[in-house]
Amino acid sequence: MATIRDRELDIRVGMVTAVEPDFDIVEMGFDLYVLKPLSQRELVDAVDRLGSRSEYDDRLQRTAALASKRATLEAEKPREALERSERYQELTDELAELDAELERLTEQFDTQDYRRLFEDIGV
Repeated sequence: MATIRDRELDIRVGMVTAVEPDFDIVEMGFDLYVLKPLSQRELVDAVDRLGSRSEYDDRLQRTAALASKRATLEAEKPREALERSERYQELTDELAELDAELERLTEQFDTQDYRRLFEDIGV
């Protein structure tokens, strides 16, 4: 874990172990803790959850960047100019698509997923 974080790799880490968790896991930097024994289906589900969390992070960052641009344009441009702008329409369309993707992803999340996402953003 230290090497992964020291190299600032942008990846999600799942720990699969037969060791019962203790309170020291709080300081460990993994994203998902899975106890053995587990079935192939459970392992695939864990990997899918990590992928969904990563995808959510990517989409959320893109959404925040575009929302900031939209807010700037809306604060500085008259409504008529926004309505005539093809670029502004593309921006709002992309934001709507990203919102739909974020909603689709969050439908798959459980409490643990949300908790980890909030930890990642420092809440």
